[in-house]
Amino acid sequence: MWKLFFIKKWVYVLKAYLISKGVKDSKFIRSLPHSIKNFLTRLLAHNQPFLTKVHGLPMYIYPNTFETICYHYQPYEPFTTELFEQAIQPAATVLDIGAQFGYFSLIAARKVGHGGCVYSFEPAPANFELLQRNIELNRYIDIICAVPKAVGSQHAMQKLFVYQGSDSHSMYCHPKVNVKNTIMVECISIDEFLGEQRVDVIKMDIEGNEAYALEGMKKTIARSNNLKLFIEFSPANLNRAGVKPQEYLSQLTSLGFDIKLIDERSRSLTPIQRDFAVPNVPIWYANLYCTKKR
Repeated sequence: MWKLFFIKKWVYVLKAYLISKGVKDSKFIRSLPHSIKNFLTRLLAHNQPFLTKVHGLPMYIYPNTFETICYHYQPYEPFTTELFEQAIQPAATVLDIGAQFGYFSLIAARKVGHGGCVYSFEPAPANFELLQRNIELNRYIDIICAVPKAVGSQHAMQKLFVYQGSDSHSMYCHPKVNVKNTIMVECISIDEFLGEQRVDVIKMDIEGNEAYALEGMKKTIARSNNLKLFIEFSPANLNRAGVKPQEYLSQLTSLGFDIKLIDERSRSLTPIQRDFAVPNVPIWYANLYCTKKR
């Protein structure tokens, strides 16, 4: 934690000095704190995980990924996080599919308490190692069950593309991202994994494989009457997985969900249907908040 304090202090001092010398507010000055924090974090950490606090929870994160900016330098998906927390009751059962370092898993564990359970699925070995470390750090070993597997429609071995400079890896190779290596990972279905168990909240972000994972959890969804689902909607990732965005929305509707788009900027929920007009922006994505129809 001393490294984090040093970085923040150094940035504050430098920015104050420049302003005192007459350097006016500008795009350069506004971007300076982020640039320096990024540089010093990487320099001091030597590409090793460093300890920080995210949403009030101590977490180890890697300094050499783009997601470091999301977790460390700004609130991470703040409105989605707020809705996620509100959806979880004490003693609930929560699934975090695509857990990465454990951000949502740790939040869920704090909410469900020792009477609840969180299942965290993360197939990438480096991410899983840090996930386990964060679970132990927060003393949630008895609440979070970490599962080093991917989630899909059925039990199989799948190829996972491990990207350079990211912790968001995928089964469907992004044409503009550098691939560090490819590995084979075990993929399971939620219906097979849980058996007859009910679920209260699911968070899922698995880089385009969401539609196949939904196919493998039909029975779980059907028997979980009060289920709330937080799931990524990325047309580009879905297309790479061979799934049309409109078919994805139809799939969610057919599973019995009302769908609302989470707008982080306006902090609002917007109901959407199959004919939702996807913005013509290549990297556009959003989270969806889905609740079972009454």
